[in-house]
Amino acid sequence: MPTGELIWSSALLLAIVATVTTLLIRETRGFVAGLLRAQPACFAALIGILFIGVYKAIDGLARKLEPFGVTLSEAFNHTIAVIEEIGELGIPVMFALALWLATSPRPNQGVPA
Repeated sequence: MPTGELIWSSALLLAIVATVTTLLIRETRGFVAGLLRAQPACFAALIGILFIGVYKAIDGLARKLEPFGVTLSEAFNHTIAVIEEIGELGIPVMFALALWLATSPRPNQGVPA
């Protein structure tokens, strides 16, 4: 790997790690508080995060289970692959929904002005 490419890759990785760390430090408390207040935007974001974990866990399931002596049929492996690909579509959908819910105006909840 050329030195210039290594430098750019390292800088990009460092920027991603710094961004995620800053996000976690600044937003975790508000996110948990939003979940406790049952804010829909927080639940949509949580479901998006759970989708990442679930669908990345089943990505290449046959390959992951092979070292343990578990063999999946071709039909089952294909079904899992289809479920995983369709499910991954839900990740950006849930994050878009969370953004829409977080930025949409709140309806008047019957409190007189």
